[in-house]
Amino acid sequence: MKGQGLDEQELRRSSFKEDRFESLDYKRYREDEKVKFDTKYEKWANKLGAIKKLDLSNIPFSEKGIKELEKDLRVSRIKVTQEEIGSLLFLPLFVVLPIFAILTIFLPTPLRIITWTIPFLWSYWVITYPNFKATVKKIKSSDEALKIILYMAMQIKINPSLEKGLKSASDHTDGPLSKDISKILWDLETNKYTTAKKALAKNMKFWREWSAEFVKSLKFLMDAIGRVGKSKQRMIQTSQESIIKSTKNKMSRYVQDLETPIKLIHMAGIVLPLMGLIMFPLISIFLNDGRMSIGGLSFYMGFGYVVVLPLLLFFIVKRIIAKRPGAYAHPSLKNVRDLPPKDKLILNIGSDKYYLPLKQVAILVGVIIMIPGLLYFTNLISTITAYETSIDVGQGQITSQEWQDFVENQYRVENVVPNVLKSMTIFWGISAGLIIYFGGKSYKRKKIREKIREIEENLEIGLSGLEGSLSKEMPLERALYNVVDDYQTTGEGDTPTSEFFQEVLQKVERSSTPFEKAVFGEKIGAIWGYPSDILENSMKIVTNSIMHGTKSLANNIRTIINYIRNKNDIEEMINNLLSSTVNQMKIQANFIAPVITAAAASMSLLIIQVLYGIARQLEAIEQQIGLGNGADAGGGLANQIALVQNLDSAVPPTIMLLIVSLYLILVSVILAYFTNGIENGFDEINRDITISKTLMYAGVLFTFLVLIASVYVTPMIAEIG
Repeated sequence: MKGQGLDEQELRRSSFKEDRFESLDYKRYREDEKVKFDTKYEKWANKLGAIKKLDLSNIPFSEKGIKELEKDLRVSRIKVTQEEIGSLLFLPLFVVLPIFAILTIFLPTPLRIITWTIPFLWSYWVITYPNFKATVKKIKSSDEALKIILYMAMQIKINPSLEKGLKSASDHTDGPLSKDISKILWDLETNKYTTAKKALAKNMKFWREWSAEFVKSLKFLMDAIGRVGKSKQRMIQTSQESIIKSTKNKMSRYVQDLETPIKLIHMAGIVLPLMGLIMFPLISIFLNDGRMSIGGLSFYMGFGYVVVLPLLLFFIVKRIIAKRPGAYAHPSLKNVRDLPPKDKLILNIGSDKYYLPLKQVAILVGVIIMIPGLLYFTNLISTITAYETSIDVGQGQITSQEWQDFVENQYRVENVVPNVLKSMTIFWGISAGLIIYFGGKSYKRKKIREKIREIEENLEIGLSGLEGSLSKEMPLERALYNVVDDYQTTGEGDTPTSEFFQEVLQKVERSSTPFEKAVFGEKIGAIWGYPSDILENSMKIVTNSIMHGTKSLANNIRTIINYIRNKNDIEEMINNLLSSTVNQMKIQANFIAPVITAAAASMSLLIIQVLYGIARQLEAIEQQIGLGNGADAGGGLANQIALVQNLDSAVPPTIMLLIVSLYLILVSVILAYFTNGIENGFDEINRDITISKTLMYAGVLFTFLVLIASVYVTPMIAEIG
């Protein structure tokens, strides 16, 4: 007979292998092993390293620095050597530095400065990238470490098998540590290691570089395997408390350290830059060269606010988020059937479902909205360019009088609102495109995860009722009936979890379907409509414990309940620690940023309007003085008016509005990214939804305030003038 003569441990290994053979995770793992994913950093380093390898120790780099770099490469799993990094660092510089030296002869001073910052930025990126990726890997592993420990603790408490605990953790987590655990299980299956302890010992030295707290808690769980009774329970409890306490301490320190960076981002990223924008209309008038230009000050301002400053802010924000400690991760979607694709926009029309390419739809909608603005700015820029050509050549299609008429037409009150509306379509189009893209990418996935969270929030009621009934040695069918009744009594009868237990009860009672088949049947199983890892794992434990009797089953359910309570306590603790900071960032993104940018755009419009009114009044006075007292009488006044005559060279308010609105879009995206990073770490689903919501709120408020200034305040200023 197969299995005869095997000891208990070998029987568990044999059973474990059979379960593992049918696991989709192992099929996925084998497929993943066939594909190698390289970053651009790795590809460039490998290609340049093939040309010439440059040892950093000969350049020279300190021995300590090289060791730290190699450690970062191990942790981040970037498949390059320090010699290839030397090639990536210096070979491009050997090529571009002579070119930059020649360019600086011809470029104006601001562009020279920008040009020579590129080599420094390149060097900084090449050297610090491995450390940054290593930090991100540590955070991602810490995000799942807590979940892995809690899953393993629950499984080991029920079934003292380290392999079962590892399998449970691997099945219900997704990340760097989960992949390592899958590799360990695969090595056990292929007999590379004889025991799970030996396989774990091989990896724990490496894991310690990621998360020492995880290794410590894992060691407690390993020690619990050989113990019984209270000693075993104490080791399991110590393992959970250790990593929970570590998570709380690290998160508390992180929140305290956020105060200064948030103030820096608020002042350097919002307040001070936009105060500069408010003053820019005056700068463009009094410090310009006497003519309007699409280059010069306008170009540098646009480049600084739309490129340089957002990149600097994003760099700071990304580095701050990279220091965020790991916390309890959101429910995993890797086991959800028919998961909506990220790159498709799903439209439900009647009973039909249509899949549209998301990126193309977002671009198309954005471009259609932007058409009036694109036509307006094309005409504006072509007119300015034609006038510049006329001045440079000395003749052209536009005379000085025609140019003056064009400028005056831009500042007339009756033209302000139409011009503002046309220029705002650029802002609306880009915002709409981004909202559709980010929202469409993750909206359906967010709804699925909200359903999973709702299932897990109400699961404790059902499990508590099930445990209480089974403790009284009731049959499982009767216990299910009591669970459904408990949901109705507490007013939770319409929740997904209640519906799940009702569906299972109906299958068991009406169809006489066995409990396991009613839950996990291939086609009729109720679990497939409720994609929660915790619910699935709980039902597996219940199913596997039925044969051991109702008391054993009740004890196992009690273990699941303790796990859920631990999870909820951790989430509540993290929410309490982060709530103040997250709310502060949301206020900045949804209110302060759009209000200040709208004020900057409106003030530039009003300042130009006021100065234009002053110019007209002074011209009228000059004409009266010149007619009444001759040319000499007006000479002094004409000199005073010369400052105002430069109004023709001012940057048009609509260009100012365009720059400000583009800056608002970028700042809103960065602040949303920062807010989500603080609250949820590297979670992509919440990141996409936060960006789309922030853009929506900021866009509506910004549009409202700018239109109020254009429609009501500007005519009022003109009327007073």
